[in-house]
This record gives sequence, structure tokens and C-alpha cells, in this order.
Amino acid sequence: SYILGEQFDQMIREEVESGKYKNASEVVREGLRLLFEKKKAEEHLIFLVEESQKEGYDENFDREKYLEDLKKKYSQNPKK
Repeated sequence: SYILGEQFDQMIREEVESGKYKNASEVVREGLRLLFEKKKAEEHLIFLVEESQKEGYDENFDREKYLEDLKKKYSQNPKK
């Protein structure tokens, strides 16, 4: 068992009460699944940046800014 805090407990209750999930475990599993997907997407972005860096060096390239821009773009429109 885990202590999530009142805010998360309330969110879980609301999701279950909405009928979308049967119980709290389903809500937590969905949250963990989304966290896993986010982590994999970030790893893929890093891979793409590293691969593109192998193709040539740009001394003005800001890797961190580029990653942030990609994260923003794909978190707002994941299908683009």
C-alpha cells in the first residue's frame, strides 16, 4: 500500500465515481502506464537528438532547448 496524499486520493475517487474505472487500482495502473509511455517517449527523443548530432556538429545547437521544444510539441499534439 502507498500513501498518495489527499489531493491524489480525491482524484482517484473522482475517477472511480465517474465510472471510467472500476476501482482505485485501475486508476493507479493507468497513471503508471502513462508515466511509462512518457519515459519511453523522452528516451526516444534523446535517441533522435543523439543520432542527428552524429550527422554533423552545429556549435550553436542547444540540446536541452531542443529537447524541451520537442517535449512541448508532442505533449500538446502527440499525433504530430
